[in-house]
Amino acid sequence: MKRPAVFLAGALLGAAPAAAQRADTALVSLVNTERAFSAASRDHGVPAAFLANAADSGLVFTPAPTRALEQYAGRPAPPVLLTWYPVAAKISAAGDMGYTTGPFELRPATAGPPPAYGHYSTVWKRQPDGRWKFLADLGIPHPRPARTLAGWTPADAPPPARTPAAGTMDAEAARASLLEAERALAADAAERGFTEALLARGAEGVRVHREGSEPAIGAEAARALLAREPAASGWTTAHAEAARSGDFGYAHGSFRTADGVGSYMRVWERGADGEWRVVLDVTAPPPRPRG
Repeated sequence: MKRPAVFLAGALLGAAPAAAQRADTALVSLVNTERAFSAASRDHGVPAAFLANAADSGLVFTPAPTRALEQYAGRPAPPVLLTWYPVAAKISAAGDMGYTTGPFELRPATAGPPPAYGHYSTVWKRQPDGRWKFLADLGIPHPRPARTLAGWTPADAPPPARTPAAGTMDAEAARASLLEAERALAADAAERGFTEALLARGAEGVRVHREGSEPAIGAEAARALLAREPAASGWTTAHAEAARSGDFGYAHGSFRTADGVGSYMRVWERGADGEWRVVLDVTAPPPRPRG
């Protein structure tokens, strides 16, 4: 698939058109994998779909991060239909990592309670055999959406971000750089609050997902959503991983509120200026007390 915008961006940043086209093709394959994941959930049940699509270290948040292979191994399929579809997706210039996000619907397989709705976010990595497997999957519930969102199409895809060293930076060096960005965000949040720290590092069109609300897209909407959130502190990174091209990565970790410890997942993109920017920030709040 060839688009003039992709080639132009590649020329401006020193990327060969063939490399841009490869990343473009990889993004389509990633979105198709996500759609097949949802179809498997519908046709074969949630446990089977997650087991087939999780990387060995792939995580789901319950709300604490839990290995998907442990969470779903040996579990019978519950009598529900869980389906979803991507509305946004991004990928690294190397075509080895990416993320997808979109709405989900959970309904009983037969008569029962009304459907539940929400948004999922999934970080993916291409495996040595060429298949995509997810590294992390975190969904937030919210009321029925006010409108139906259009599914992702190739026309929605901007060219992948590229650092000056894209294609030459090894993944471990990129990971170290990403961890520094995570630590800087946490330190800034402790000094002037999480909202200001996050938005100072937000990419254009940054997505903020919080339980109980539809996603906020862009700085203004994100600020309004975060103003309604309980105060959070102690943001601590547990793990980070970056693409070979050094322009894409994700991290997950924990934070504290008055109600306890929650989990977060954050997707980052590194631009031609070398700065990491937050593309997506999603949290799983502390578990509610039983009773």
